[in-house]
Amino acid sequence: MGRFRQAKGKLLETELYLEWLNELDYVVVALHTVLNAKVPGSRKRLPGFGRISYTILYDLVDEFIDEVNAHHDDYSLSSKPSLYPATMTLVEEAKDESTNVRSEEAVRLAQESLKVIDTVLADAVRRYKAECGRNNPTLASRIGAQEHALAKSCCLLCEQTGYGSEENDMGDTLMETARDIMTQWKNEHEDYEDQLID
Repeated sequence: MGRFRQAKGKLLETELYLEWLNELDYVVVALHTVLNAKVPGSRKRLPGFGRISYTILYDLVDEFIDEVNAHHDDYSLSSKPSLYPATMTLVEEAKDESTNVRSEEAVRLAQESLKVIDTVLADAVRRYKAECGRNNPTLASRIGAQEHALAKSCCLLCEQTGYGSEENDMGDTLMETARDIMTQWKNEHEDYEDQLID
């Protein structure tokens, strides 16, 4: 809030959302460090951090998208005071020649932040699968359902912010690495079950 108060003029919504992502960076860095920590005197990674890292990161991304959606909807529908400073209206953006460049830069930086989160989440999914995912149909099914929910959320995030909207892919590139690994996990288990039935 201190940085928002010091900002000159109103923020764009895309700039506000970028600030939110920047505030999540310390969590992502901490989980990346934990996932890559080695057993003292060994080259092996510390065991047991896959599930907790995955849960934290998945919930973090889900909450970020929910907050963007709530802020986006509340801004136009609600008269209650916001926790954040007012962002520019479409009319104000149209009158300010700098907004296109500012918005493009905010979107670019936000997409870079989301790629970092995607990389760490993908590592957490791999670890979670290695630690808990073998012969666990319930878990594989749940991961598949979470991937489906994440894909829908990324599409919504794309609509609201323009993140991942290159080449009209409607957010398919958002969290793509982690979502691919989640899908592979679910499909591998389904393929294994099909072989047992045959």
